[in-house]
Amino acid sequence: MSKRRSALGKGLGALLPDEDQREPSTESGVESTPLYNFEDRRKQAGSISEIHIDRIDPNPYQPRSTFDEALLDELAASIRQLGIIQPITVRSLKSGRFELISGERRLKAARRADITSIPAYVREADTEAMLE
Repeated sequence: MSKRRSALGKGLGALLPDEDQREPSTESGVESTPLYNFEDRRKQAGSISEIHIDRIDPNPYQPRSTFDEALLDELAASIRQLGIIQPITVRSLKSGRFELISGERRLKAARRADITSIPAYVREADTEAMLE
């Protein structure tokens, strides 16, 4: 067993043992698994792309059927002045078009503001994910 050194006031190097003082590790036989899979999360989140607004279809599972016209006009004015701050979320369709997952108010307001393209997260999503 190695002799402990006083570490107070001597910086981080004093807290960590020298290479030759480290205890040898023992093999546990247990396979380690990562706590978080960043690659899977990246695929879920998607990448941000600038998409022509005419290539985006509405979400057929959108629970809201009516939108406040005055609030859409207000959002359109904000988009004209500041642009789209938060991207919408879409999924790619085999036809080369996109289907809206979230952000219908932003999409409607962008159309009113005569914006031709909009930033969007492009996600891989099945029909079940569209219902969430």
